[in-house]
Amino acid sequence: MLDRFSPAVRAWFASSFPEPTPPQVQGWPHIVEGAHTLICAPTGSGKTLTAFMASIDRLTTTPPPDAKQRTRVLYISPLRALAFDVEKNLR
Repeated sequence: MLDRFSPAVRAWFASSFPEPTPPQVQGWPHIVEGAHTLICAPTGSGKTLTAFMASIDRLTTTPPPDAKQRTRVLYISPLRALAFDVEKNLR
């Protein structure tokens, strides 16, 4: 499953987590292919990382677009507290 990601992202994940969660295993193939994906799973099951890992991998492995097409990832947080957690984790 992790073979769809760059070596750096695979190494980071392997050093940070024992294994992918079911939402990650089921969601990553669709997300990596660019399909619209809805993941419904309990709190703490890795949904946010499922989306962000594919996005971060793509951001770090593809050239930036021209200046008129700068937005490459849009994340809409359902809760303000989650938005702060996501920002802290991304930093």
